[in-house]
Amino acid sequence: MNVSQLVETIQQEGHLEGVSGPLPPAWYIRVLSALGAWLATLFLAIFCLASDLEIWWGLGQCLLAAVLARQLRHEFVYQLSLSLWLTGCCLVTFSSLRFGMDAAALLLLLSLCYSESLGRFLTALAAGLMAVASVDQVPMPMDLVVGPLALLAGAHYLNQQQLWRRGWGRHTASLAGAAVVTLLAALSSSFWNWCQTPAGRQTTLLLTLAVLWLATRVIARLQIPVGQGLWALGGVLMLGALTLNTPGIMAGVGVLLLAREARDRWLVWVGWIYLLLFTTAFYYNLDLLLRTKSLILLAMGALLLGLRRKLL
Repeated sequence: MNVSQLVETIQQEGHLEGVSGPLPPAWYIRVLSALGAWLATLFLAIFCLASDLEIWWGLGQCLLAAVLARQLRHEFVYQLSLSLWLTGCCLVTFSSLRFGMDAAALLLLLSLCYSESLGRFLTALAAGLMAVASVDQVPMPMDLVVGPLALLAGAHYLNQQQLWRRGWGRHTASLAGAAVVTLLAALSSSFWNWCQTPAGRQTTLLLTLAVLWLATRVIARLQIPVGQGLWALGGVLMLGALTLNTPGIMAGVGVLLLAREARDRWLVWVGWIYLLLFTTAFYYNLDLLLRTKSLILLAMGALLLGLRRKLL
């Protein structure tokens, strides 16, 4: 018996009321609606780019999209509002860069005005990436970017219930998701020396302390025996010492622990992307003999597997 047959049987026995209302449109109807909305917005954006008032056209599109997003009743309206919003944000960004304005701050403010989660997340992510790109051009320590991003992500994912209960969860969820991806971009830029003052050992030490704190939360919640918990904390410290010059690995472990605490599958995928990317970069950057590099990689892999068994 499959799920549909089970639901039908329960309805026939009177334990479940039937679902009333119109059925959702077929997939090809949704695809055609999306194509129509995005093509219409694309032509509008091309027209606006040919004008000298592109910043006002962009703000107007964002305002119209914000109004439409609060009245979503059809797939076409949803796609139209999203496409209007994204192209409007692009027009505002191009204009602000041309006039020397702070595009990242402007995009962050705009992201708070949009009610739909995907558009808000993409706008906040664009603001974060532009902030990282601007840091690459000035002598500003990347540590000052990594710290606030990690705090923002942790503050949301560890306090989701309270934030949603108070009505702030819609906004903080998008900002926290964008912060996790922006942190990945910032650490990547720092590791490959794309910025003037990359994040170094101080960032790894701070991330190690954060991971230790998260690990103690997991140990207490799972009621892991004291001896095994101490071994897990020692493994975290050893991993931090091994990867002192690659803070992205400890950030990946922290994201996976956040995913465990928040029960968020999307964070699990992002955390494994962190580990895959920065473990490869760590191995590539080691200036040692191939045999020594292999032994270090084996030791780090054993540590990660041990931590996964105890904490994840």
